[in-house]
Amino acid sequence: MRRNDKLTTIGFDADDTLWQNEQFFRLTEKRFAAMLVDHGEAEHISARLLEAERRNLAVYGFGIQGFTLSM
Repeated sequence: MRRNDKLTTIGFDADDTLWQNEQFFRLTEKRFAAMLVDHGEAEHISARLLEAERRNLAVYGFGIQGFTLSM
């Protein structure tokens, strides 16, 4: 793609792998927040985890590695 070309389309590969794994990420997030409930509300802990994941995205990318290391 040339520098002057404008992006007009984005494709998403929404296969079963993505959807099936999402439930395990959410379950793990809930369990992680439950472990730390003495240190803050679950919603706050989940929000901080999401912030850490976003910060680490450029380093670790998407997936289990970035999710786990962000904890």
